[in-house]
Amino acid sequence: MGALTVALAAAATLVVPAAHAAPPDPPILKKWANPGIAKVGNGYVMLHTTDWAAKGAAASASKPNGPWKIAKDRPLLTKAPKWATAPAGAKQSRSVWAPSLIRGRNGTWVVYYAAPVRGSSSAPRCIGTGTSTSPLGPFVPDARPIACYKGSGTKPKDAVKNERSTSLIDATPSVVKGQTVLTYKTSHAYKQSGRTMWHTTIRMLRLNPDDPTKVLANPVHKNGASIQLTSVRHKYIEENPSLIYRAGKFTLFTSWGWYGTRDQYWTRYRQSKQLWKAFPKSTRTLGFPKGTRTWGRGNAQAVVGLKKGTWNFFWNGHRPKSVRGEGPKYLYVGKLAWSGGKPRVSKVYKRG
Repeated sequence: MGALTVALAAAATLVVPAAHAAPPDPPILKKWANPGIAKVGNGYVMLHTTDWAAKGAAASASKPNGPWKIAKDRPLLTKAPKWATAPAGAKQSRSVWAPSLIRGRNGTWVVYYAAPVRGSSSAPRCIGTGTSTSPLGPFVPDARPIACYKGSGTKPKDAVKNERSTSLIDATPSVVKGQTVLTYKTSHAYKQSGRTMWHTTIRMLRLNPDDPTKVLANPVHKNGASIQLTSVRHKYIEENPSLIYRAGKFTLFTSWGWYGTRDQYWTRYRQSKQLWKAFPKSTRTLGFPKGTRTWGRGNAQAVVGLKKGTWNFFWNGHRPKSVRGEGPKYLYVGKLAWSGGKPRVSKVYKRG
């Protein structure tokens, strides 16, 4: 979900554990970055960052820890989106980042993904959609992105301010208190006293529950424009929003730090009783069981469990021989528990 962070944050340093440090815990999958998960019947379907034409973009399982069966015969998209076709030879011209999915009440599955905008030399990304009769895809891409920056020429349904280098990624749909919404991140790099800084925001759209490719009016904007939930200016980046509703509170999980580091990338959260207003600036770091050794605790998504009232938590960590700037690809899952209304990962599951 934060691969753009790696590409641009040249000043970020990979913190490598000492030679005597224990290796990372065994993952449930070794090559599955930026998981996008949906509960499907009595099981789950999960997507990951890949090229749009590469097969094996989706996997299914009856339990959150697997075993996961990869759909090796299916690409994510049936073709490249017209708005996102990058110049020939451009790096990552076929890549789609952090895909996630949801099912509309019309029975159609909708995928959300970030792809580079056509004709841009710097390859900023925007959020596209696609539809399929199967959660495993392949998905037919829509002609317009659902969200992009102003001046992109893509005619997005949600146009956000362009701070000269604004990029949109990490779109995650969810149903919270009866409303279908889409959260995503915007990022803008700038210099301050010779140092690279970031302005990152988390934004939210209200979606049509019958057809989640469409945007609905919300309590703030009658035209359906997104609202800003968070805004942070820092040397670190906030990204990967995952929003849930439980026990009268909305909990917004986000990743914080540097995507390309092993121990400077965490999950933190905010809570609010109101949905269509900015969330509090104060955050808490999500706790994990003592002795958990996952090299990184970001790229996360909270997903409803198979039993009523339960939750699972998926996240990424780095592999043992990862190099500077490499994103985390080891996939983990655990039980998300609550104490006094506050979440924490109470158990890390072993591979099924």
